[in-house]
Amino acid sequence: SHHLDGVAKSKEEQPGTGKPKAKSNSNITKARTTGPKAWMLELVEEGFFNKPKSSANIIEELETRSHHLQASDLTWPLESLCHDKKLRRKKIAPEKGGKEVLHWSNWG
Repeated sequence: SHHLDGVAKSKEEQPGTGKPKAKSNSNITKARTTGPKAWMLELVEEGFFNKPKSSANIIEELETRSHHLQASDLTWPLESLCHDKKLRRKKIAPEKGGKEVLHWSNWG
């Protein structure tokens, strides 16, 4: 038990290292910058959704950035971005006619 106490004290004696804090910060940053929602947020910030886009358009654009997703991978992130008032969702009929398809565009 003395050995463990010594280990705990030695960590407390080094408050200036900042190592645990730096590690937690990098984990937070990593969580924000990876995954479908983060990638779509990048598209929002870059103006990709200035014109309405279908899920096929979104998948195609993400593929150019080496993010290979299926339509089902977009469901939650798109819904979440709508709840966050980043995107709007609207059914739009294709130019050539046919069934209306959901499209997403900037909220504002």
